[in-house]
Amino acid sequence: MTDAVFVFDAEGSRCAGTTGVDKAFGGRPIERLGDLATRFRQPDGMPLDLELPGIRIAVGANGQSGSRVIITTELLGEGDRVPSVPAMVVSVRPFRDEDDPATVHHALGSVLAHELRTPMTTIFGGAQLVSDPRVSETTRNEAARSVEREAQHLNRIIEDLVVLVRSSRDSPPGLEPVMLQHIVPRAVASIKAVRPRASIQVSLPSSLPPVMGAEEQVDHVVHNLLDHAVVYSPLGATVRVEARRAGRDVEVHFVDDGPGRNELAAMGAFDLFHTSSRSAADPSGANLGLVVTRRLVLAMGGRIWASSAAPGGELAFSLPIAGRD
Repeated sequence: MTDAVFVFDAEGSRCAGTTGVDKAFGGRPIERLGDLATRFRQPDGMPLDLELPGIRIAVGANGQSGSRVIITTELLGEGDRVPSVPAMVVSVRPFRDEDDPATVHHALGSVLAHELRTPMTTIFGGAQLVSDPRVSETTRNEAARSVEREAQHLNRIIEDLVVLVRSSRDSPPGLEPVMLQHIVPRAVASIKAVRPRASIQVSLPSSLPPVMGAEEQVDHVVHNLLDHAVVYSPLGATVRVEARRAGRDVEVHFVDDGPGRNELAAMGAFDLFHTSSRSAADPSGANLGLVVTRRLVLAMGGRIWASSAAPGGELAFSLPIAGRD
């Protein structure tokens, strides 16, 4: 099963979408919304109603285990019933580990047991130093800065957890034009406030067109990918961030001089509990930041990938250009 996107008009006729996927969905052409709906069933065996907006779990019509998918329906426009004019987008992708509530519960337990412990310990210890009159002013000031840095780190972990446990019934985010020229520098400043020794080089053309996204979520994506690159970059090395237009999309690449990825590691880079030579710095082992990042990018209609060709680490995502035809 491969990821696929179908666009239907208000009468349920297919008017656009991923090419060459009909064979993967049973061989027969998918010309109408009903053709796609008959390929799947609800987990309890009941038929699917793909006209309703939202995210749902489905299984192959034959009901075989292991064929679970996530199907998302997003309505376009104001619902005018005009033939051949796109009215809804239906995306289908394979069911992943992080979609399973039991697996998410395991991840939460791992994160709560390990990842939250470090910032909480630092905040608790720093607070004690700040309030101790016997400690020098220099030490108190450094403790206060440590508390602030770890509080920011803790806030980011909590934001990741919120995304991870968000109900699968949530509607897709509202999309609007977003300027990466505003978001990337803000993320760089945020990272450097927590990791002041980080060296980050940014290539961000002023002519870059806006992308379609949700600003808060794009900010979260850029922050997570940049932070990942900085964490795995050797001390003194420079992380490179490059944004560029690629056809009808804008791509943003994050390149570091840390361990590279082979093809297998690149394919699983955004999976829950993924392990590789780059996972040693994740105390929980959940790979939470990258799991969440993939969810956010896909929810905005973008793509995200890891490169196995780069000598070091390279992660990238793309979002559609706003206002494209």
